[in-house]
Amino acid sequence: MSAVMNGNRNVEQNIGLRPLFLPNNQPGHLDRLLDFLGRSKKIGVLVPLSISVPLKLRIIKYTNFKESVILDKVYATNGIVSSGSTELNQLIDDLIIKSEKYRIRLETIEAFPQLSDTKVEFGMYYIRPPIM
Repeated sequence: MSAVMNGNRNVEQNIGLRPLFLPNNQPGHLDRLLDFLGRSKKIGVLVPLSISVPLKLRIIKYTNFKESVILDKVYATNGIVSSGSTELNQLIDDLIIKSEKYRIRLETIEAFPQLSDTKVEFGMYYIRPPIM
């Protein structure tokens, strides 16, 4: 991620980090994903969350050709936070970072055969503060 500086001062940004699971066109694939990743009351029947998908997230900040690690953490993601016909979202974390240049590295900690036919993308969202 590369953020733009605002004048000479750093502006704090609130961002959300989420893996996006993209169901394919195979019949029943969306339901199999929901059963594996966990459903919530908002998305249909409640399925006990028995699967935790561990993800390692590392964020490195670059300043004056130097790098510093600002986050190096393993997250255990559980359940789906939002669902649509084309994607399912899990929440990794909401963070507050300053407008700088960053490199974000996301790794899976273990293999899940249940996701072998599923395309997964990483989403980063700017969370706009409420307008006063």
